[in-house]
Amino acid sequence: MNRINILNDVKTYLGRFTQEVRNHTASSTYDINIHAETVLIPLLNKVFRVNLKNYNSEQKNYPAIDLYDYEARLAIQVTSDSDSKKITETISKFVEKKQYVTFDRLIVYIISQKQDSYRKDFSELTKGHIDFDVNRDIIDNADLSKIISDIINTNYVKEVNDLLMGEFSELKITERKVRLNSKEKILSEKLILNFIKFRPPQKLYFAITDINDEKLKEVVIQLRKERFLPYRRGGRHNIKGKDLVFAKLHNLGKESKEDFILFQDKLFTFRDLNNSNESLREIIDTGTIDNIDASDFYEVDENYLRKYKELLRNSIIPLLKEKGIEWVNDDRIFRFSAFGSSSIIPKERKVSWTKETKEQPRTVVFEMNNKEKAKKNEVILICFKHLAFFLEIEKYDEWYLSIRPTWSFTNPSGSYKSRFESKYLTGIKRQENNEAVNNHFLFISNCISTDLAKSDLNYTPSVPYKFDFIEPVTFQKFSPAIKDEDWLPRKSNDKNKSTNQILIDF
Repeated sequence: MNRINILNDVKTYLGRFTQEVRNHTASSTYDINIHAETVLIPLLNKVFRVNLKNYNSEQKNYPAIDLYDYEARLAIQVTSDSDSKKITETISKFVEKKQYVTFDRLIVYIISQKQDSYRKDFSELTKGHIDFDVNRDIIDNADLSKIISDIINTNYVKEVNDLLMGEFSELKITERKVRLNSKEKILSEKLILNFIKFRPPQKLYFAITDINDEKLKEVVIQLRKERFLPYRRGGRHNIKGKDLVFAKLHNLGKESKEDFILFQDKLFTFRDLNNSNESLREIIDTGTIDNIDASDFYEVDENYLRKYKELLRNSIIPLLKEKGIEWVNDDRIFRFSAFGSSSIIPKERKVSWTKETKEQPRTVVFEMNNKEKAKKNEVILICFKHLAFFLEIEKYDEWYLSIRPTWSFTNPSGSYKSRFESKYLTGIKRQENNEAVNNHFLFISNCISTDLAKSDLNYTPSVPYKFDFIEPVTFQKFSPAIKDEDWLPRKSNDKNKSTNQILIDF
């Protein structure tokens, strides 16, 4: 097939796309997500040589944006509405939400057909934050056809044509019409994964450590006796690098830090080691300080990736501590502290959060009293019950926190594990359903992603770096919808068999 025929086919398929959008828009049945993953994103990626992702398959975190590429700093609004009002609303939201900090260019892609002209001057809306050119940045499928025709590489054009043919052949369009007109509708639902997307700092500082001191080992042993450090068997033969760091900072009267890792005789951290006020400088050879892009570290191999995840967790610990969430190393969990920001243990601790645009309190720490004594009007505190969660760090296309809610029980001091914990945990997990666990997750993710700098004008960060936590990964229209009870194992009628056995019908 020659180039002219390929370009004619491209024009035909894009024309079918436009007509299909018009037909469905007229009957209010069009959903942009029909084509988003299969053709829109791959098509625009090829045309603009970018790597777009779809925000409509996640929580809609960026107003006025449907597709985005952080690296190219490009944002695209996809719409079937071609009038000036829609363009005005898109640019206004983009500027209002300060999206220009993240993106340099905004394109409005009209998948129906744009107007012949737009008389309104949109420059007054951009306020100089972005260069929005009406002729360049408002496009439709006719414009895409022209851009594709300017691509010199014919094989590349053929790839675009094959992509369009796979979605807009007559057969494909007919199949969609049949599904749309079918009386049996496939139900969809909102699906929330227990993942929070986040972006860690890009720059990683490192230097050779200076803690090989026999005297420090004696300090570590003494600190263990005084309970400043946890006891470990083996004495001086079981002293870890972090113990030596703690001992050296303790000797110097410096506050202990945990947001670093020791790896191959070097210290790695997101803290700027060039800062003369940084206490971690006391444990390094300052003449060896250097920095690298974080990806150059964790992409070396699996071992480096594992150590980098350890650094991420260590760096998240002080960030969550600011919010009254403590790291429990023995259980490898985070839990809401009984103390919060106070040094006095309250009867209960509540945290405010926004649920469905409404702010409301949520109890995260409860008193557990002796019920028998309570009947006699006697208050005997048995333990505290804390909302808690396991946190795993995963790397896919981007970085994610995997959150698994649980509970933690402490003795009346509010600090050490209660001897009743296993008993209480068994009872709770037997009673909680999917909705309860989902509510825990949404609350926890809200607490993690809340920016204290925005909610508290007097807030002073305790660490010199920042993590950007984004809301949970959400699919707005996941199909087919599955009832909660269908996820549960079916109970066997045979009493001799375990009730946890899943029966499969063939």
